[in-house]
Amino acid sequence: IPSAVFTAGSIFSKIIPRTYGYFSLRRRMERFFEGKNLSVLERHHNWISVFSDELIRQSLVPDLMKNDFKTNLENDVFEKVKDLSLLNKLLYLNFTSYLPDDLNVKMDRMSMANSLETRSPMLDTSLFEYAATLPQEFKIYKGQAKYIIKEAFKDLIPSEILKRKKHGFGVPIANWFFGDLGKYFIDNVLVENAKSKTYLKQEIVKSLYDDHINRIADHSQKLWLILQFELWLKKFI
Repeated sequence: IPSAVFTAGSIFSKIIPRTYGYFSLRRRMERFFEGKNLSVLERHHNWISVFSDELIRQSLVPDLMKNDFKTNLENDVFEKVKDLSLLNKLLYLNFTSYLPDDLNVKMDRMSMANSLETRSPMLDTSLFEYAATLPQEFKIYKGQAKYIIKEAFKDLIPSEILKRKKHGFGVPIANWFFGDLGKYFIDNVLVENAKSKTYLKQEIVKSLYDDHINRIADHSQKLWLILQFELWLKKFI
């Protein structure tokens, strides 16, 4: 995408009305167009991250600022599949990180907690190995994701389901922070005895909270992580 498009997109995203739903166009556009000078790997890292590297540096207390938290995970993974197309490199990266370290873990823990023995049929070894050999256009065709799966099941699944937008398991955290969750955040994080103060500058945390409450920016994901960090510290440290 040309640099000029990134610049125009970044400006345009600022004038779109801010909403707090799952499909918030402004939030997605702001995140997409913020990395015009970054490499593909850096943009991918930014897209899947909640905190930017710059904000991490701003938020950390001085004693932690000298540490280098960067990892070469993505570069190492890309090097293993350097001869593949960009799409397949990114799919392989997700397969070796996001899938085992996030999606599969969540399903396994939640199902076991409810005494359920679950299976992931799409991760059958033979099926997965076969899918990996398919041409790239079978995976994304003219901008349509999951193309071959939709083609395979189009005579079995109703059209309104087949063509429906993808929707993850997100919850309305942004709106919750305007109510009881916001008060809970103040009582746990923005207090004198908060354990997270050892690691995070409270004035930065407070500014994130204020900007969200005043609807200047949607920082709900950041606030949620900070809150979970505080609760984790209280329980285990």
